[in-house]
Amino acid sequence: MTQDVFRRRVFFLAGHETSASALAWSLYLLAENHVVQMRLAEEVHRHDLAIAGLSKMPLLRGVFRDALRLYPPVPMMVCETTCPEAFRDRTLPK
Repeated sequence: MTQDVFRRRVFFLAGHETSASALAWSLYLLAENHVVQMRLAEEVHRHDLAIAGLSKMPLLRGVFRDALRLYPPVPMMVCETTCPEAFRDRTLPK
């Protein structure tokens, strides 16, 4: 397998899996919260589901952002110390 073919396969897998994970967790959270589920259904019925209509649905955007915050498909956390700190028997510099 050439390097180029390998890269394309990894890209396809990563793109597909992250989208599926985000959608699955969003649907799970909606299933757990019936009040938000009903409010979102009302919002979707009021607007067009075309790409232009998506910007008029703040609750839909909020549901997906909250799902991504709670269950990120690619978890990553970047921290920066603003002052010296002791953490797990280590001293972290500023």
